[in-house]
Amino acid sequence: MRIQKVSSFMDYIDSKFQEFFTLDREISIDEFVVKFKDKSSFITYNPKKPTKWGIRIYVLSDARTEYICAMLPYYRSISTNTLIRPNLPVSSRIILQLYHRLLTANPEAKGHHIFTDRYLIEILLAQELLKLSCYLTGTISTNRKYVPAVIIHGKIQLDILLLAWKDKRIVTILSSYDALGTTTIERRMKQAGTVNIIKPNVIINYNMNTGGVDKADQLASSYCFMRKPCK
Repeated sequence: MRIQKVSSFMDYIDSKFQEFFTLDREISIDEFVVKFKDKSSFITYNPKKPTKWGIRIYVLSDARTEYICAMLPYYRSISTNTLIRPNLPVSSRIILQLYHRLLTANPEAKGHHIFTDRYLIEILLAQELLKLSCYLTGTISTNRKYVPAVIIHGKIQLDILLLAWKDKRIVTILSSYDALGTTTIERRMKQAGTVNIIKPNVIINYNMNTGGVDKADQLASSYCFMRKPCK
């Protein structure tokens, strides 16, 4: 198989990641794209991303320290066919696959809290993670399957919170950890000066713990070992 050598190397890296670091409770899962533009069926293109062409990698990192603990390169159907839980959506299987690697390294791990964005989150995923004593929080698109057509107030059902909150725009968030609660924070406004804003705790918690993968990607780009050759 074309990816056999790369897969063996990635498995080795993952084992070393987990050998030298113990994750905190909060986990961030997101994707970044390794810049690569050549003839390959694995190349993805997204005109909205800073790196438009490249190989997509799903990354699990510690939300506090931005330490990467597991990586899952996406080789289209080759990757999809090897993911666990084929009865679930691909996005849910990706997160479960990454978390399964942590459980393999530490079978007694419990109580982790995963933060991710609307491209990977599903209500079914939150329910599956609860069975593993793991929580999930992230923004969610209102057109996702099983999401109510109208979300006006926080609604708790099956230990899962769905909340629509408007700041500059409406943000819909799902959480299997946070309950309904608010905190008053200060915000500086150009015209009104400093004002007090009542903000849901689930939004505050989400904003604090979602930048782990993005920060790791930024550091990897700044200290990249790749250099352009001089002709």
